Amino acid sequence: MRRMMIIFLMLTLTLAACQPAQAPLSEEPPAEEEPTPEPDREPQDGIYPPPETPTTGGDSLGDAPPVLAWDDDPNTVVVSGTFCCGFVPYLAVINYIPEVQIYGDGRYIWVEQHENGGRTVRQGQLSQDEIGQLLQSMVDAGFFRWDDQYVDQSVADVADKCLVVNLRGASKSVCEYYRGAPQAFHDLFDRLATGAGASGSEFVPERGYMIATPLKSDFQLGGGQTASRWDAGLLEVSLAEAGSGTWLTGPSLEIAWQVVNAQPFFPLVEQDGTYYEISLQIPDLSREAPPAE
Repeated sequence: MRRMMIIFLMLTLTLAACQPAQAPLSEEPPAEEEPTPEPDREPQDGIYPPPETPTTGGDSLGDAPPVLAWDDDPNTVVVSGTFCCGFVPYLAVINYIPEVQIYGDGRYIWVEQHENGGRTVRQGQLSQDEIGQLLQSMVDAGFFRWDDQYVDQSVADVADKCLVVNLRGASKSVCEYYRGAPQAFHDLFDRLATGAGASGSEFVPERGYMIATPLKSDFQLGGGQTASRWDAGLLEVSLAEAGSGTWLTGPSLEIAWQVVNAQPFFPLVEQDGTYYEISLQIPDLSREAPPAE
């Protein structure tokens, strides 16, 4: 009998050990862990917002309005406008003078273009306050927010139209090839290239660098061409000796300046029965600078 009781007890303990363990009924289920908040992202390599965040593009002066500070040196060009050169004779490029140039000291030079192909170069003077007002008008027009280039290549060999502003430590240029720039760009260019309301007088250069190239002996004037007579004795400069270039002053410069302004594309003079085409470069004015003296 005692043996049977021992066997029964051992079977009871074995069955109890095989039952799965159960948590006490009074025990509450474990609380879910709160997610750990991510720390604020710091700028990476000086970039903020972080790289994955879209940012707004800007121009060479940045997104903020430019600081309108400029060099008041008389040799510094603060604003310039050009409309050159496309498919034109080489002489037209050498003789080209920008449509507008405003210098740090307020000197303002612009070019009046004539329907017959000639030009008149004019000059005026702006105060420093007037330069600032002009630059502010460019800001208000949107100049510093425009693209650097607008290009439509559906037409070949046309001239680029460009406006450039040089401020202290920064510059901005806007150029158009054929079309695509905002109308405000053309309005601004036309206003600057006509003196922007400044009163002016005709510009008279003090020095100029001339190159005279003789034409073939059988050359004949045609198509409305004209040639001014060049008196080597009176002007003290012989065109026959100016093939490699010579500096002009006084009456010889005055005649050459008149000839080039009348026909920038094909200026002609005649000396002793020989025709010459001439180029004339004015220091600190011509787009193509003359050689150093």
